[in-house]
Amino acid sequence: MAVSIIVTVLGVYGGFREVASDKVKMLQTFGAARLQILQKVIIPAAIPTIGSANRLLFQAAY
Repeated sequence: MAVSIIVTVLGVYGGFREVASDKVKMLQTFGAARLQILQKVIIPAAIPTIGSANRLLFQAAY
């Protein structure tokens, strides 16, 4: 169980890292705070990765 949680966390982190850096830089240029960047760009872009990681976690749990 602990191994599957670690794999899930690493997968979600990888999804966060795959967000296009030009979008983050654009928001930084316009003066967006870190929380705004997280809410407006990073989380919406990582939702497919989070969903697939959760599906794999639930499959491993049963």
